[in-house]
Amino acid sequence: MIRIIVNCTNAEARRIRLERWIDTTVNELYEFIGVLLLVGVFHSKNQSIKELWSRLDGIPIFSASMQRDRFVNLRRCIRFDERETRNQRRFEDKFAPLRNIMEMFITKCKSNYNPSAYLTVDEQLVTFRGRCPLKMFIPTKPGKYGMKISILWDAETSYCINLQPYVGRVNGARDVGQGTRLVLELTDHLNGSGSITANNFTNIHLARALLGRKMTYTGTIKKNKEEIPKKLLPALHRPVYSSIFGFQNDSTIVSYVPKKNKAVILLSAFPYNNDIVVDHNEKPRIILDYNKYKGGVDTLDQVVRCYSSRQKSNRWPFTMFCNILDIAAYNALILFLSIHPNYKNGASHRRREFLKELSKSLIKKFDANDNLPQIVENNNLRQVIAQNSLLNQGQPIQEQNIKRCYMCPRVHDRKTRLQCASCSHSVCKAHSKIVCNSCLI
Repeated sequence: MIRIIVNCTNAEARRIRLERWIDTTVNELYEFIGVLLLVGVFHSKNQSIKELWSRLDGIPIFSASMQRDRFVNLRRCIRFDERETRNQRRFEDKFAPLRNIMEMFITKCKSNYNPSAYLTVDEQLVTFRGRCPLKMFIPTKPGKYGMKISILWDAETSYCINLQPYVGRVNGARDVGQGTRLVLELTDHLNGSGSITANNFTNIHLARALLGRKMTYTGTIKKNKEEIPKKLLPALHRPVYSSIFGFQNDSTIVSYVPKKNKAVILLSAFPYNNDIVVDHNEKPRIILDYNKYKGGVDTLDQVVRCYSSRQKSNRWPFTMFCNILDIAAYNALILFLSIHPNYKNGASHRRREFLKELSKSLIKKFDANDNLPQIVENNNLRQVIAQNSLLNQGQPIQEQNIKRCYMCPRVHDRKTRLQCASCSHSVCKAHSKIVCNSCLI
């Protein structure tokens, strides 16, 4: 995956003839990914890049790991497929700019993890408001606008096992039976024992199809499905906390009234009976089990948002790539803890510590400056500025080839050899000053 991204990124930079571009490498792309993960570690996805790399109030680890302009150029040019064949592939697949990388990532997720007996299928909305053929509006989601992904999670660890982006209609045809198709495709490689929990994908045909694979199914069912008896629908005469059960040879359906004139209807292909738990508002056992395992996607979506590497971008493939990075980093934590269960045991921010160490291992340049995160956390601003000035050789202005001053009006066409050591912009003497290291500190 990294080699494909490196080749496509270099091809894009040469195509747009980016000034002073040097071809990126595999190691540099790993450093770029490490910096993206650090953005999530420090909750800095909404901060400007100029502020993150600032010498006075920025975070030194960013300037120590990669030059700001190089990071900007990499983010601008990063691509994930060949441009020459993209239009042809996009005609058949709207997800073509990222399809190859996504398929390789899914293969890795499947092959590196043995799932538990309880799995969850649900949807994630990757928030995005720019131009995108996959963008949709879901009012029940926090972000409301974005790209929808159907995901199969392990209900016990929230590990992402399989995922499938929603691409809408194909050749204008309606996607009839979308929920059944998604669940069957996401669980296609899991022939054997297991229990699937889902929300609003449910119908009797799906439950029986999974039974044919020796898998059980439990999920809420929409009230407009034809297989629901009328007695199970919401009604005013039904008392609160009451339940009505229906049984067949291979399935169970229950209608529970949590409040007046409301009803929650669940269908299960698991051998349940009409057990009621008195201590939980007289909820049936089937509903308690559903509530226990349905939150896998919501849990992972929450932790991914907490330390998200996503940044504001007008290109949806880059936004989706950052979401893949966040999922990959969390999957890596689950795999790591399965081997080292005592890692940072008792720490309140164990995932943050793992992401920090993961980022530092990707950014090999930072190994020699291992004390910088401690300086940042201690908020010792003078030491931070001093350390940062040493990393940048303490020169506020340096010489370069003749270029136009970026602060002067274009009509003046004022040329200069001076360059700001902090932002690398060309500046003339009228818009710059020389500062010694002692005054800078």
